[in-house]
Amino acid sequence: MARYRTKSDATRIIKDSASIARQLHWKNSLLLGLISFFVLYFVIPWVLPEPIAQTQGLQPIFDRIANRGQWIFEKLGIAVLVIFWFFALLNFWKEKR
Repeated sequence: MARYRTKSDATRIIKDSASIARQLHWKNSLLLGLISFFVLYFVIPWVLPEPIAQTQGLQPIFDRIANRGQWIFEKLGIAVLVIFWFFALLNFWKEKR
């Protein structure tokens, strides 16, 4: 019996972004890339709740978890921006040819 490995949500976001960016006009790809980057890099980490620890002993653990969550969204925002801009440049080059 084969086991199926589920992919992470970050991988799904990157694959979906690539398939969407491939189909868009280059201007729309640039715009959607900027919007996606702004949301993933600035808005979501700002909205994430601050860690609240009841005791002083748990505070470093909560701080690491919160910072890791922010780090993931920031790197995901950069990756999505690069993907959208790559396809924007590719589509622009195809259009001008």
